[in-house]
Amino acid sequence: MSVLTPPAIPTPALRIIRIALAAGALLFGCLGLWLAGQRSEPPSDPANLAKIVYISYGFSALCAAGVFGVRTVRSRMAPAARPQISLIGWALAEASAMFGGVVQVLGGGILPWVAGMLVIAFSWMQIPADPEAE
Repeated sequence: MSVLTPPAIPTPALRIIRIALAAGALLFGCLGLWLAGQRSEPPSDPANLAKIVYISYGFSALCAAGVFGVRTVRSRMAPAARPQISLIGWALAEASAMFGGVVQVLGGGILPWVAGMLVIAFSWMQIPADPEAE
């Protein structure tokens, strides 16, 4: 029985993927900021919105912990298998920013989205695009 090995992803392609993930979250946050400026009435239920904001902060913290976990797993893997786990870590960070953007669109302010973007920056520091780097 043979083991399938994933194809190697070149480092420039990984950098492009990483930038594309961050650019999508950045554009969504800018769109949410613009939409929040167009709002003429306050959110209908501020108590529930406050809960959602706190949930988004918790989700960002969990995603940051997940990125750190992905980095730990990645350091134990062979260099050929690192690109796939790197993509998982970057996508986890993007999920944090996108959820913060959704909260922003719902009326929760810009801070949940900023927290998600900080998780993306953290993931860029913790998970390098070069598969050979630890």
